[in-house]
Order: sequence, then structure tokens, then C-alpha cells
Amino acid sequence: MKHSKFYQKQNLPEELIFQEVGQDYFSFAYMMLKESINQISEFAKKKNIPYLVVIVPARMQIDPEGWEVKEIQTTDIPQQRIKEICADTHYAFCLDLLPVFRSQGHRMPLYYKNDLHWTPLGHQLAAQEVFKFLQEKHLIKIDRSTGN
Repeated sequence: MKHSKFYQKQNLPEELIFQEVGQDYFSFAYMMLKESINQISEFAKKKNIPYLVVIVPARMQIDPEGWEVKEIQTTDIPQQRIKEICADTHYAFCLDLLPVFRSQGHRMPLYYKNDLHWTPLGHQLAAQEVFKFLQEKHLIKIDRSTGN
């Protein structure tokens, strides 16, 4: 697998994800993503299992400090494309964390400065948003007597 085209293309720089449609690597990555979401959606639908795609923003979309490509902070191109893919399935739910991360990113450190991972506060914010979404869409049931 290490020498396959898929392996080679999935290890591209993150900047390619934010380019306009038409780039070969970019087009391939979205084609693979669309195929994956479609296959999982079809399986989930057959089994009557709710399917939620959570779109995780890149740190550079929240905190442009230290990144050469400053305009990435203002774009939501990846999120819009993933939402379109989900909508096309007519089944998958889609939660975009970009708006809440942008609104809270100035108040608290959501990403570590030395890498691209979330801090505990980033994980907490994401978990709260996923839980809220699941409740709003009635995808989980909570026993009010036990809280479970």
C-alpha cells in the first residue's frame, strides 16, 4: 500500500486541501472522500443507523499565526464541499465545527501551538457541539431519570 497512488496522495501538504477545484491531487482527495462518505452512508441507511460526519477545522483556519497562507483563515472551501457531499447522500448528517471554533478560538486555546492537535479545551468544545447536535436531531435518547 505504501507505493500506491492513494498512499502517495493522502500524504500531501495540507495547503492542497484549500485550493480551488481543478488541482489533480485535490480532486483525487475529494473524489476519495465522496466515495467513502457515500459507501458509509449506504451501509448505514441499509442498517437504519444514523450517520454523522463531523467536519474538523484545520488549525490554520482558526489561528493564522505562523502560517504563510493567511487567506486560509477566511475560507471555508473544504467545509462547503464536505457539506455538499453529505447533502448529496440524502442520508448523512453533517456537523461543521468551523463556526463555533472560530467564535471561541480567540477566547481559549483550542489547538496546541507546537502541532495540529486539539487541546483539552478543543476536545471539550467539540464534544459539547457533537452532543448538542445529536440531541437536536434526536439521534440519541437520554433517560431524564438517570441522565444516561
